[in-house]
Amino acid sequence: MLELSDESQFKVGQNYPNPFTGETTIPVVLKQSSAVVIFISGMDRKQITRLTPGDLTAGEHNISLSLPDIASGRYIYTVQIENTSGTFRQSKVLVKK
Repeated sequence: MLELSDESQFKVGQNYPNPFTGETTIPVVLKQSSAVVIFISGMDRKQITRLTPGDLTAGEHNISLSLPDIASGRYIYTVQIENTSGTFRQSKVLVKK
C-alpha cells in the first residue's frame, strides 16, 4: 500500500486554536471522497490515540477534537486518508495547554 503526503489529494491546515485547552479544530480539504483517520502521537511518534471521522465527501471539513485525557505538551497529529488513488498522510504539531 502506497503512503504519501500529496497535496494533489488533500490538504491539512494547522489546528486552531493552537495552543488549545479543551477542544481544537483541524481543517481538511479533500479532492475526492475518502476514509479519514487521525492519529495523535507524542513527539517520540508513539501513538496515543486514534480518531476516526470516517468516510468524508470531497470538499472542506473542520474536524473537532476533544482530547481531555492527554497532558499538557506538544503532540503530532497525522491525518491519513484512503481513496481510490491510494493512502496518503500529512502531519503537523499541536500544543495542549
